[in-house]
Amino acid sequence: MEQEPNSQEPYIDYDGRWKTIIEELFDDFMAYFMPELFEEIDFTKDVAFLDKELQTIMPQTERKGKKISDCLAKVYLKNGEEKWILVHIEVQSSYNPDFSARMFKYFYRIFDKYEEKIAAIAIFTDDRHPKNYNIYRDDFFGTRITYEYNAYKISEQTIESLETQKNPFALAVLANKYVLASKNKKHQRLQFKINLLKLMRKHQFSKRKMLGIFNFIKYLLVLPENLELEFDNYTENYKNRIDMREPVIQPNELALMDRFNIMKYGDTVENLLAKLEEKAKQADEKAKQERENAKQERENTIMNLYHNLNLSTLQIADALKIEEEQVKSIIEKSIKQ
Repeated sequence: MEQEPNSQEPYIDYDGRWKTIIEELFDDFMAYFMPELFEEIDFTKDVAFLDKELQTIMPQTERKGKKISDCLAKVYLKNGEEKWILVHIEVQSSYNPDFSARMFKYFYRIFDKYEEKIAAIAIFTDDRHPKNYNIYRDDFFGTRITYEYNAYKISEQTIESLETQKNPFALAVLANKYVLASKNKKHQRLQFKINLLKLMRKHQFSKRKMLGIFNFIKYLLVLPENLELEFDNYTENYKNRIDMREPVIQPNELALMDRFNIMKYGDTVENLLAKLEEKAKQADEKAKQERENAKQERENTIMNLYHNLNLSTLQIADALKIEEEQVKSIIEKSIKQ
């Protein structure tokens, strides 16, 4: 398709869109981009995003006007260890040939300030990449530093592979490729956007994943107002934007399904789904309460060891196999109360 006359590429908030979907669907993000680490993370425990800590590590004043999307997440592994994950996204609007040096700065500042190990990944959304896109080296008269980190280049991914993968971030990557392929080609971008919508329905994502990836696509593939309205009209063919994955079932088909389910399970499809949803909600509440009880029990144990046995924070940390800083924080919190 030829470039459309008098067209101008609109501003696209790459960093904001990526940051939002990463925080909304962090488990899927890890499964897609860092599958080995994903297997080790205990997702029954809450993931904490450490925005304030990240701002102290690399203040905006040091970014020289660049818009950079960074996520610093604290997770718990299945063995009980607490770990930090740095997700650094090099977006199209902030290309920097010194990117690897900046990644190294993040590493040593986190380690120096918090003494936390990190798993870092850089995602390159543009066709251009720094020469040493996944490694930082420095060598000066026998003093050498080598820092390597994970990197993912969207330009190297194939459309065919992305279309078949059933992880919402495969569609996020595909959406990014479509943006690059449709610069100043608005009608082509509209078709790309509709194609992504069809793939979303085909993969039958959950409501949460559907909403996350839909918003990512909608606000990444920016269209002129008239074409955006055309896209919005197209989405009306689905039940609604949140529940687009539900197939359209004719009344006679629904009645037949209800008769079958009443005979086999003693209830209608709608009631069965409602019961399953309620069970899932109760299970989530139970898990949340168990985590809170475990947290409170651990805090009580720490305070008992501290007050009754006069153990030091280091001794308590060794006995409970947790970080000393965590012990100190709990004791300080209790004393203040």
